[in-house]
Amino acid sequence: RDISPAHAEVATFAAAPSAAAPPAAPPAITAAPEADYSDYERYQQAKRDKKRRKQERRAEEFAAARAAEAALPQEEQDAARARRWQVTRDRITSQKQERALRSDRMLGGPALVVDLWYARSSDAAVCDFMSGREIRSLSQQIMLSYAANSTAAVSGAPFCLHLTSLSPTAPVYERLAKISGFDGWHLKQHAEPLEEVFAESRRHLIYLSADATEELTTLNDEDILIVGGLVDRNRHPGASEARAAGLGLRTARLPLTGDALASTRVLTTVHVVQLLLAARAQQAASGAIDWLQVAAEVLPARKAGKRIKKTSEELDLDVDGPSASGETRPTGSEEKEEK
Repeated sequence: RDISPAHAEVATFAAAPSAAAPPAAPPAITAAPEADYSDYERYQQAKRDKKRRKQERRAEEFAAARAAEAALPQEEQDAARARRWQVTRDRITSQKQERALRSDRMLGGPALVVDLWYARSSDAAVCDFMSGREIRSLSQQIMLSYAANSTAAVSGAPFCLHLTSLSPTAPVYERLAKISGFDGWHLKQHAEPLEEVFAESRRHLIYLSADATEELTTLNDEDILIVGGLVDRNRHPGASEARAAGLGLRTARLPLTGDALASTRVLTTVHVVQLLLAARAQQAASGAIDWLQVAAEVLPARKAGKRIKKTSEELDLDVDGPSASGETRPTGSEEKEEK
């Protein structure tokens, strides 16, 4: 078959062996430089050495004391052993009495309710109002609130904390149950909502809300303050006010308005509890409450406004402590984690 010159060139090219260059060798894989942990390892080794030396010193002191005691007559040995046992018994008795006194104070104070109605769930796994991280944040805030109330019991001005709508099937209960010692907390747990728990004392209920018009200037022992346990990232604005209106309850807000706060009037549950505890202690000591001074002692710098910072400077305080409404928001560390 005749092939034209042009086609002959194409045929010759197609039939020629491939002259492609050999594939380039893959780049050499070099091991990543090992991280230098020498400083950290030295620090950890120093801690272990310090702990070991302390244990050895205490063992030597114990052995020396026992050797000295063994050299004594038998009667003196028995007397020394009896003294040690008496000191131990006295310490255990004192600890039991302190725990009992703290429990009586914490369960006998005026009621402060954390309304966990927002943490309810239509099924066993999903919360209707909050995500899993927000549930975890709320459980941490409840733990910190209880710790603050327990500390206040030493001075004799704690609240009696109530956790309402805390159903065993709620996700927040599962988080709280994982906290060591939760079953032994000195507070009152209720699976029922607050309107059922306090049905006979509804006239004393005051729901704290940032949207309320009335200010809570003083604290009365007969009043039952309610803090809304909600971490919602502003997805449900005015939720506590709507909740109180639906129940027909009186609402109030803490008197921290204008430039008293830096950005928002809505604070976390732990901040509200700490503010109320500090206000209660101040009212018990002086008979009145200076809310700016209380806020200067409690709120962190990121929440403090001009007036609080000015009060802090006058009192020579460091506005960087722990952090006024019923709706809760995550704390600074939780905000970073959420982002």
